[in-house]
Amino acid sequence: MVRGAPAIAIVGCLSLAVEIYPEEYESKKTLRQEIEGKLNYLVSSRPTAVNMKGAAEEMIALANDLAKDDSVSASEMKQRFLAATEAMLQKDISDNMAIGTHGATAILSNVSGDGPIRVLTHCNTGSLATAG
Repeated sequence: MVRGAPAIAIVGCLSLAVEIYPEEYESKKTLRQEIEGKLNYLVSSRPTAVNMKGAAEEMIALANDLAKDDSVSASEMKQRFLAATEAMLQKDISDNMAIGTHGATAILSNVSGDGPIRVLTHCNTGSLATAG
């Protein structure tokens, strides 16, 4: 079970990457259909997870662009898709680290005294709902 829209998107795309990684695709058309079909299924299974829809649209667009590029083989298309999925994960981790750093700086700059600090968070709170 995965909770949190950002985490759903990352886990969905990574699960597809894990699924296609060991496979050999003879044609880009077959690979594109596999990517599009499985991502559309993931979106339909979690229609309120807006990050999943956005990630799926981005990855389907990449698959379509690569499928149209005659200079790209099916093997290279698969590798580029896998690399884009890994980049998505790294970007999410980086974004969340930056949010945490900026948030901590803002909170601590407004604190007076040495007492405990309490923070109430709402929705998509760091690693509980994201990749990092």
